[in-house]
Amino acid sequence: MDTIHLKNKPLPLLDASLIETIILAFSVVPTIYAAMLAINSLGVLPRILAYASCSSKYAGAGRIICGSIAVDNRNEFTAWLSEFGPSRIILGADVRDGKVATHGWLKDSGLSLEELMGWYQPCGLSQMICTDISKDGMLQGPDFDFYVALKQAFPTVDVTLSGGISCMDDIEKAAQLQLHSVIVGKAIYEGKISMKEIESWLLKG
Repeated sequence: MDTIHLKNKPLPLLDASLIETIILAFSVVPTIYAAMLAINSLGVLPRILAYASCSSKYAGAGRIICGSIAVDNRNEFTAWLSEFGPSRIILGADVRDGKVATHGWLKDSGLSLEELMGWYQPCGLSQMICTDISKDGMLQGPDFDFYVALKQAFPTVDVTLSGGISCMDDIEKAAQLQLHSVIVGKAIYEGKISMKEIESWLLKG
């Protein structure tokens, strides 16, 4: 495992013990998924990263993925990019019908993905995970044209494809299209792709 996904956890639930648990997880898990932290929990991220960065005990600290908060609080997310660096702050964007959805896909932000990335690319954004909601969990293959166009429009941002991966052919096609990062979920759970297949493919280089 290389990601912990904390979804829909507002500040009252992010008490000191949970923050300590998150920091402990950093020692073995390089990415904490904080996509749905509520606006009133803005102080949590700096506490996690600052503490983990300064402590040899938790030296495994790596990256945080932020979704809704990047839409709802542009100034704060921009400040995080500046303070912690784009190598540690990843934009997470879930897209439906060309618009960014937030708060567990329940809210339509009204923003296009291009608008959202346009906000942050000049601030140094270099990594993004983009989930195509219409494809997520469907095992029908990704919308490759969408991701290729995104990569062409924002060549300095490394885009992770999320949604639709159904077989090894999809992973291989993504690599051929210079989409070097993908998320595989349901295809593994349902036996369409095995971890051994992924390992063998990666070892082939």
